[in-house]
Amino acid sequence: MLKRCFTAAERLYIKGNEMINNAIDNVFIYSFSELFADCTDRRERRKIQAVMPSYLYSAYVQQILKSNY
Repeated sequence: MLKRCFTAAERLYIKGNEMINNAIDNVFIYSFSELFADCTDRRERRKIQAVMPSYLYSAYVQQILKSNY
């Protein structure tokens, strides 16, 4: 189910307009930090990353890097 959700979000992110992209950035991708924080161990985090599309993970990393400035 998680993979299907990620795939749908990636499709919307790639094909969506600026408003859709901002919503995905500010809500969905922003929530990845909380998702990873709830992982009980490294193995669980890797399972999530394994089904996360690279495009969304890249957007997440960029968001993290921007927040550090």
